[in-house]
Amino acid sequence: MEIFFVLAGFLAASRYDRPAKKPPSSAIASTIWKIYPYYFAGVVLTLVVFPWPALPDLLLAVTMLQSTGLNKFIVNGPMWFLSCYLLVSITALLLSIYIPRQWFLAGGAVAAFAGYAMILNYSGSINFTWEVRFGFLSMGMMRAIAGFGLGAVVYAVYSAYPQLHRMPLVVATALECACISIMFYYMVFAPVDASNYLAAFLVVSGFFILLLSNQAGAVSKGLSLINGQWKFLADFSVYLFVFHGPYLRIVDTLIPGEPQSALGHMLFWTIVAGASVATGLAVNATLHISSSHAKA
Repeated sequence: MEIFFVLAGFLAASRYDRPAKKPPSSAIASTIWKIYPYYFAGVVLTLVVFPWPALPDLLLAVTMLQSTGLNKFIVNGPMWFLSCYLLVSITALLLSIYIPRQWFLAGGAVAAFAGYAMILNYSGSINFTWEVRFGFLSMGMMRAIAGFGLGAVVYAVYSAYPQLHRMPLVVATALECACISIMFYYMVFAPVDASNYLAAFLVVSGFFILLLSNQAGAVSKGLSLINGQWKFLADFSVYLFVFHGPYLRIVDTLIPGEPQSALGHMLFWTIVAGASVATGLAVNATLHISSSHAKA
């Protein structure tokens, strides 16, 4: 999630240096349209297999205001990041329209430092979402604010040091591979949510985004070539994240407890992943059909 938020903050800051393709109202509507249908489908599917929450929590869920710290119960916990992303990204878009570039970047630095310091001081970990609050803000919202701020800082470095664009291919490739290896180690073998690993993980992930944006190494060059062709991977990751919670509940009800054998475990997660992706594809196909009818 940290890489997701940092990248989003990087792109938000880059709006100052690239022509706007859409007016602000259209950009906001487009952002909501990209997220809300999958989010809403995830809420509906969750309500089918989970007990219904109280009406205030249900209204917060439907309006994407859960995970803000106002609710007592969250519908489909894994979707917390979509609520936080939407609220913070729209705020960042509006700020980028009405305040100067230097104020936006400076504000990002303050948000990153204050946000992560507050999270670590209050909870000692980044692995907190909606269930821990700081005042009325959830830790998930604080993670989104701090991540967007760090992304703005990374973009400021990207803009201030154009010589990074001329980094030799071999050096850039080696640095990209090193970043990937370190992040993989943190995610698989080390407790990323522990405070002593947080700073290193954020620095490495921010530096990795910086390297990718320069497209000086083989990894970034290759990703830039296959971005359109492999866009479905990004879509699939959203489908998996949004829909796997309810399907885990369904499978666990039908087959109590996760299988102990390697084959059974693989089948268990394959069923959950397959059902999640299939649901996402069904929602996507429905949206395309609706758009086609509207244009016709």
